[in-house]
Amino acid sequence: MERRNTRDEATEADVLTWGDTADSVLKYNIRQLNVWGVWPLPGSALFHAYTVFIFAMGLGGLAQDLTGVYVSWSDLQEVTMALIHILSVCGGFVKLAFFIRRRPMFNVLVRRTDQLVSAQKEFCASDESLRATFKASHRKAVYITLLAYGYLFLQGGIWLPMPLIAYPGQRKLPFVQVPGADTTSVYLYALLYTLQCLSSMFITFVGVTIDCFFAVVMIHTVMQFRILNARIKALRPDVAASASCRIVVDRQTNFHDNMYNQLCQCIQTHQRLLRFVSFLDSVMNPIVMTQFTFGVMVAGVTLFQATFSPSNSTIFKCVTWLPMPSTQIFLYCWGAHDIMDQGEAVSEALYSCGWVEAPAYFRRAMRIVMCCAQRPLSLTAGRVYAINRATFISVSTTPLFGRALAVRYKVFSHNSLLMNAAYSYYTLLRQVNGRD
Repeated sequence: MERRNTRDEATEADVLTWGDTADSVLKYNIRQLNVWGVWPLPGSALFHAYTVFIFAMGLGGLAQDLTGVYVSWSDLQEVTMALIHILSVCGGFVKLAFFIRRRPMFNVLVRRTDQLVSAQKEFCASDESLRATFKASHRKAVYITLLAYGYLFLQGGIWLPMPLIAYPGQRKLPFVQVPGADTTSVYLYALLYTLQCLSSMFITFVGVTIDCFFAVVMIHTVMQFRILNARIKALRPDVAASASCRIVVDRQTNFHDNMYNQLCQCIQTHQRLLRFVSFLDSVMNPIVMTQFTFGVMVAGVTLFQATFSPSNSTIFKCVTWLPMPSTQIFLYCWGAHDIMDQGEAVSEALYSCGWVEAPAYFRRAMRIVMCCAQRPLSLTAGRVYAINRATFISVSTTPLFGRALAVRYKVFSHNSLLMNAAYSYYTLLRQVNGRD
């Protein structure tokens, strides 16, 4: 049995092909990662060369950024502006490294997600509300990715051409100013400008696409729990053999036995979902920790620039970028919290079924499952702490962005949630700036 399980896991880890993803619920996210050179389907020498090119371009842009920071170390404004880009790119690099190093696990995750969706899809066929919810979850998964891409393209339209618009003829670069760029040939200036733009675009899109991939996996996991809860609530002697349950039984089987058989099938599905959530956590937790770490630092540095930069164009760029780090963190917290809620709802669904009229052996099995379901499902960041909406709120402070605006413009706003840790970085930078 152990050898067979090992063989099955090895088969699940096989490289996905373009055709394998055609019917996958994660099709769009996988193919987007393929376009960015991250996920080979199955890959070729040319594809791997493309991946190496993206790495090299990202490293080249990062080296240019670090050079600019080293030369401009005494200028806090230039250094912090460069840090926004450096930290964002570094976060994307770390996610990319985890992804490439653990590609087999991602192949397993895709196949197991599709297996879960396929196993319960038939239960939506004759239930109109479940069918509508199932379609809504697919639409939500697509919309999240489209909105994230739309926001990134909007940011690209703001950040990348801004130096040409705000400083015509001065040969400013979009993220980090490299000394001598304004006095060198126009060809070298164009090369430096293009390298910063492309390295930022590729690595940022890779990082956000990975975030969206996990958000979509969590959306479909939540949907599977909802289907399971609907199946459990329908466990009643008078509807035990109804078409909505789609169970074929012997005509001589009594309703109570049939109801117990359905409960056993629901228990099996519940156990599969619990194992899947555990596996999802093992795959996702290092990337979540990466996003938390770099997102907090990026938010703090961006907030400092939005508050103290003497350039109106820089303020505008930073204010528009500020929601992005916390939004990426919220994607994980929101998805993980929904999984936790639906996992706990299994107990409520069991209590809502027809257990009063059921025999003792049914109630005994039901109590065991209820006790199991009351253990909260938890997805973690680096296995250090659980991620959910409470975690997001606990590391957030409503008036943070308002404080920044109040410092600069003597106004107050409650329009955003950012991390207390980010505000700590912001406060530290403000103190350093006050001593200059």
